[in-house]
Amino acid sequence: MTDEQWGMLQGNLLKAVGKNNSRICAFVWQKGSDQLVVVAPRLLARLTQKAAIAPIGERVWADSHLILPHCCHARQYRNIFTDEIIDTEP
Repeated sequence: MTDEQWGMLQGNLLKAVGKNNSRICAFVWQKGSDQLVVVAPRLLARLTQKAAIAPIGERVWADSHLILPHCCHARQYRNIFTDEIIDTEP
């Protein structure tokens, strides 16, 4: 996508729920049928015991997850860092 096309995307914040929901910042961008979900952790020092553990996995995030809007249900997303395919639940 070109820079101009990125500027025409529609964006929405996503709601996080669970034990560490306040430590998640997430949004979805959409243009036509293309979507991009961006998730970033925040305030990690307490969560990771000041880097004694990495900020990944269920040990850190427990039951925390995102609530996706209807347009994002029953889709697959690809993690751009690991190439993992992530299926969504309705």
